[in-house]
Amino acid sequence: MRESTAVIGIGHTDFRSREPRTELRMAVEATLAACDDAGIRPSAIDGLCTVSTDLTGENNLATALDLRGLRFFAEVPFGGGGTCAAVGLAAMAVASGRASTVLCYRALNGRTRQRLGGAQLPDPRFVKDFQFYIPAGLSTPAQIAAVIARRHMYQYGTTQRQLAAVALNSRGYALTNPAARFFGVPLTLEDYERGRMVADPLRLYDCCVDSDAAVALLVTGAGEARDGRQRPVYIMAFAQGMGSRTELMPSFSRSDITCAEEARECAAALWRSAAIDPRDVDVAQVYDHFTPMVLMALEAYGFVPRGESGPWVESGALGRHGTLPTNTSGGQLGEAYVNGMNQIIEAVRQVRGTSVNQVPDVEISFVSSGSGVPTSALLLRR
Repeated sequence: MRESTAVIGIGHTDFRSREPRTELRMAVEATLAACDDAGIRPSAIDGLCTVSTDLTGENNLATALDLRGLRFFAEVPFGGGGTCAAVGLAAMAVASGRASTVLCYRALNGRTRQRLGGAQLPDPRFVKDFQFYIPAGLSTPAQIAAVIARRHMYQYGTTQRQLAAVALNSRGYALTNPAARFFGVPLTLEDYERGRMVADPLRLYDCCVDSDAAVALLVTGAGEARDGRQRPVYIMAFAQGMGSRTELMPSFSRSDITCAEEARECAAALWRSAAIDPRDVDVAQVYDHFTPMVLMALEAYGFVPRGESGPWVESGALGRHGTLPTNTSGGQLGEAYVNGMNQIIEAVRQVRGTSVNQVPDVEISFVSSGSGVPTSALLLRR
């Protein structure tokens, strides 16, 4: 499959805190933007792929876009862990001849309607896990991530300032990204330290920003992509991973809750499939739902040894002139939270050379989905 498919078009709506439009309407707008970017008509789409938590049904989106003759449609489970896998699944469909042009999309009213960051009843499939957590007060993603973060701090000496370094890095990129929720809004260490405590040790700016938005991208064959409007961005590899004793997010039954087992399993398959290693990556988009989860993902994917991510990030390694420029659009801490689909299109822009925070001479771009749940990752190549 390696480099037999490519991303030819990307699009998104505005990233907002409150959006009166429905997810369906936003999905349509993002799709039309991606088609315009690729220079194709929506009628060329014959496949659809998203995550199972998206409320925009494939049938409804197909009707709204007047798509006919769909040959492939699929959903990947586990929300933020599945967005990279949705793109990978689209690539598999194209490479196997099941479809010629597949639309991957994610539409989310994550602020005005379903507040993913708030306390909520779990999906019925995961009640067996949460029946033990909710009575103990673990009812929000931030509370669960806080427990994992505190263990990482205890085990490796990770500090609050090292968590802050992740937040400040993402906001630094968002500052110069006109599409970002926090465009032009600086964040200092003092601002971070004044942020209210959400779930100790996670402060306000350790948490991603609930948003209303939609993102779309188009995958087609490598041969067709060479004739497109944009420079083709080849899908070099994709992988999925699931750790041991997997629950919805916390997986507290594991012997070590700080190693992001699902990302580690995904990493082994990804690097093997691509026949490269982390040192070959020029720029990264690491799923940043919470700052400590970025540290653990960097370790799991092999960018830094276990337990050493805190000092490495604090040294400026993720910055514009660092070893691994990361989350260059502002990520989900600074641009918007759209289950990481916005980070995938930023990875595309970096390979194209069109990002507002462009890293020079990018050949290989890495992007990961959320850790803490069964996850996935992509490598994109010039």
